Amino acid sequence: MLIRNICIAVCTILIGGLSITAFASGYNNDERCLDSSDPVYSNVQFTVVDITNPGTPLKVKAVLTQPVHWMRTKHHRGCFMLVENPPAIVILHGSGGMDTRNAFYAQKLQRRFATLSVEMFKGSISAGTGRPDLPLFNYSHAFGALKYLIEVEGFVAENGTILAGSDAGSVRKVTVDPDAVGCLGLSWGGVICNQVATELYSQQYGDDLYGTDYRFAAHVANYPVCYGRNVVPFPGLQFGRAFGAELTGAPLLIQVGSLDAYDNAEGQSGSETCSKLKDSLFPDEQELVDVVIFDGGYHAFDRLFATAGVVKDPFARLGVAIGDPNPENWPEVAIIPNQTIANKSLRNILHFFRRNLRN
Repeated sequence: MLIRNICIAVCTILIGGLSITAFASGYNNDERCLDSSDPVYSNVQFTVVDITNPGTPLKVKAVLTQPVHWMRTKHHRGCFMLVENPPAIVILHGSGGMDTRNAFYAQKLQRRFATLSVEMFKGSISAGTGRPDLPLFNYSHAFGALKYLIEVEGFVAENGTILAGSDAGSVRKVTVDPDAVGCLGLSWGGVICNQVATELYSQQYGDDLYGTDYRFAAHVANYPVCYGRNVVPFPGLQFGRAFGAELTGAPLLIQVGSLDAYDNAEGQSGSETCSKLKDSLFPDEQELVDVVIFDGGYHAFDRLFATAGVVKDPFARLGVAIGDPNPENWPEVAIIPNQTIANKSLRNILHFFRRNLRN
């Protein structure tokens, strides 16, 4: 009898110890059930306003990820399903276009958040994959992505096409929490996430272009060229002019390396420009802004899957070469990845969005 009971117990453990994936796959009578806990990837496309030609919308490609969790079905059986109405994060890339930095952050964020990595340069006003002349030409991409996440209706099929309800076939529904969409920007994208934290740009490039009153609920700007918030390099163009403009009321996290060559004058060290930007705000707005300076960090410290290098950029060294068409005169910017700083940046971003996007 003892041996028989032991055999029964062992069999019970073995059967009960089957992977959750195997258990879930046996109950796919619910069309919402998925095969695993892996986030769902989709290649999607939406339109944004071309601010140089508002009558001609631009088609923009993006990578959408949606978080998955274990849920009970109406039949009291469990399976993996998409998280309903999760908080979401729009990820805006740097001057080189989408690279491994997008994946570095998205792979951690996508377990809790929907993410939308937007390709801003292809099909934009600049030919090929080159960046536009000024970041303001991509502000509409940020608000177009925000509008897309909030308003999209239908389903995403396996090929990424947005389809309507019952016509979708094998599909994954797209829903996010409209009040909990964050903005994460890297370098060029960091400029954008920094600027859209103000009412000035939210109204000008969001409300006025799209006829909405949507706002990002939280902003992270990694190495965003903070000096651009206090200067107007070209009369008549509002590249970075937000000095004195009120914030939307949503929190802002700025992270920059102390040796970043964009916010330092030639021969100087210490990225104090971002701290000065915070100090220039009214006291109640300063409470919304956190500035983290990584000692010894260079620009793009989180570009881990690339070798160190040097690029030339007219916006470097506080913009000393802005307007100079000769690349030989542009200051150099060291791009040096740093694993330790990148990991700290990632932890800060995770904690920031968890705290501010109700997740």
